[in-house]
Amino acid sequence: MEEKMMAMRNKSIIKCGFIVLMALFTGVLFAFPSASPAAQTVWRLDFYLPKGDPETVMLQQAADDILYFTEGRLKIDIYPSFSLKLNPRTQLKNLKDGLMEAACMNVEMLEGLEPSFVVTEAPGVWAGKADQVKAVTAMEPFKQKVYAEHWGGHYVATKMMTVQTSGIFSAKKPIKSIADLKGMKMRIPTRRMLNPFKELGVAPVNMRSGEVYMALKTGVLDGAASGSRILIYQKWAEVVKYGLEGQLTGSIAQDIVINQKAWDSVSDDIKEVVTMVFTALGEKQKIMASYPGTSKSWRRQAEAMGVTFFDLTPGDLETLEKIFAEQWLQDLEKATPRTKEAWSIVKPFTTVK
Repeated sequence: MEEKMMAMRNKSIIKCGFIVLMALFTGVLFAFPSASPAAQTVWRLDFYLPKGDPETVMLQQAADDILYFTEGRLKIDIYPSFSLKLNPRTQLKNLKDGLMEAACMNVEMLEGLEPSFVVTEAPGVWAGKADQVKAVTAMEPFKQKVYAEHWGGHYVATKMMTVQTSGIFSAKKPIKSIADLKGMKMRIPTRRMLNPFKELGVAPVNMRSGEVYMALKTGVLDGAASGSRILIYQKWAEVVKYGLEGQLTGSIAQDIVINQKAWDSVSDDIKEVVTMVFTALGEKQKIMASYPGTSKSWRRQAEAMGVTFFDLTPGDLETLEKIFAEQWLQDLEKATPRTKEAWSIVKPFTTVK
């Protein structure tokens, strides 16, 4: 009987001890709560190309890398095709006003706001794509200064569209030389090209890229000027029969810029990751822009869809380059001091003496 009482007493002591230990453990948990996940910052990045475009795919991969290397602390949401529903013509002001935290901007589209950045897109003045890449790189310190002083933005990097040659495409009429362009109604991608195409006898039309397919199909347009990549990614190859290629395209530089307040709000190690990832993307695409592989790939795909290509003769190419270069130099005479300063940076890499 005494042994039984002793066993019960020991069992009670063990039970009480367990309760005390649990109480102590619970107290520790309340005193030192488990660490909550780090707060996530989200940046909206405005972009002009559609979701499936290879440029968008590479940009999205960079955003995914940033999410990974910041351990989820910074998420960058890409808004392709200007899907933030902001005015593309005021993209720099939108960035400055904080309507988006980040942007990857085609500098050609910034001509109305910041024409100084467009000097790397000057037509007819480059011996080759490698020289354009050098000019784009040389512009980086200038851009960093201008974005900071005038647009409330932190410049991170410049990448380049991976296309090397321009094409002139026709829906019905074969175009084997620039003489065949006379009288054609053609969509011209930039205002800067209007006068040169007029000199070639073209009736230039200003039209949004997304409207070109139907205009070519219905005969509103006879043709359009662009790169062969557009034949694939906007399906122009379904309504285009002929292409004339050979002229070196503009560099199509794309600047990645962060709103200064958004940049200042994140920690230094996050800034380091963002700079690392976007700089690496920029360098990768500069290399891709220097080699003809991607342009040839898009041309082969368009040919497989039934588009017949002709190449510019050396004489036609020389004529085109001369017309476009002369127009650029005329426009430059009326340029702002900041644009002339930018031109002085890139001029050593051009054929202009």
